[in-house]
Amino acid sequence: MYLKVRIAEQDRDACRFLWRNTSGKLDNLRLQRVWFGLTCSFFLAINTLRVHARRHQDAAPRAAAEILENMYVDDLATSCDMIEEAKELAGELRGLLASGGFQFHKWARNEPRALASVSDEERSASSKSHFWKTLGMQWDLRDDHLTF
Repeated sequence: MYLKVRIAEQDRDACRFLWRNTSGKLDNLRLQRVWFGLTCSFFLAINTLRVHARRHQDAAPRAAAEILENMYVDDLATSCDMIEEAKELAGELRGLLASGGFQFHKWARNEPRALASVSDEERSASSKSHFWKTLGMQWDLRDDHLTF
């Protein structure tokens, strides 16, 4: 997710670093994208997602609300009462994120029909079993309960 966020040209001077090349010479470089592990990375990535969601609230109101209210770092945990609602939300989330150059991975569900349109590559490897971890909790997909 982090490398999807480009740093604005006017802000790149604040992201300078020294790099010693193979000849031993020091180069003064600037980051062009947000890197994982920097102190500011979390803020920049999640704020970019939130700004994108706010800009597209009219086109994708439910997806925008989910991103703004139920997302922490790169995990979104939510629920739907009906299978059709889950399918619609998944489509809306995928569309909203794709319009900003983002893509969700590790989809999980307790009802197989809810994410029928999500490819196996996009699903969590652990969702093939019946346990899925997120935000320090373990979700039993089969029995639909959380433990921590």
